[in-house]
Amino acid sequence: MLSNLQEQDSRIIAILKILNVSAEPLGSIIVSRELTRLGIKLSARSVRYLFRITDIRGYTQSFVHKGRMLTPQGLRELKSA
Repeated sequence: MLSNLQEQDSRIIAILKILNVSAEPLGSIIVSRELTRLGIKLSARSVRYLFRITDIRGYTQSFVHKGRMLTPQGLRELKSA
């Protein structure tokens, strides 16, 4: 069984994978829908919470009212996961 921290990290990696295939910023609603399609039920509110964490870690960059994009640091994290 995964700990809460491991589960959070696995969700963050799933979000980074979704952002990695997009050429434009994605918002929490779209990411939430994509996660659901992948079998991960996560509300848009929960995605926004995880976006704050990915921003702090430098994995994503926020584009106000447009969404998030993967940063080079986020791409490195995704490749090492």
